[in-house]
Amino acid sequence: MHGLPPQPAARVAKVPMREGPAVDVAGQRAGALGAEAADHMIENVIGCLALPMGVATNFRINGRDYLVPMCVEEASVVAAASNAAKMIRSGGGFAGYADPPWMIAQIQLVRSGSRKPDEITSAISSHRQALLAAGR
Repeated sequence: MHGLPPQPAARVAKVPMREGPAVDVAGQRAGALGAEAADHMIENVIGCLALPMGVATNFRINGRDYLVPMCVEEASVVAAASNAAKMIRSGGGFAGYADPPWMIAQIQLVRSGSRKPDEITSAISSHRQALLAAGR
């Protein structure tokens, strides 16, 4: 991983500084998602699978540099993606677009306690401007 430290803990500390806004990777550690939480997210949950998370480098998309997180079980996938991105980068990088409407955020309620859905919707709506500002 060119430009990043060889130890995973040191990489985690470096990635936010290298690519701009800090990212919270604490919740991405192996086993962080419990089966009960997962059961609220998708149907027929029987467990959670932990995979190693790596970072593919060299991605330039629409003129902006990105580190791309990848969870894979096969060796060399992250390195191959980084190598391909490096070759494409030399020609200007990737170009992408999306037709409107664009989804910029999603709020998922895993546990709402005793609050009713309309109370939760009202609470979210009352903080709409702050949520939109945080997403920019």
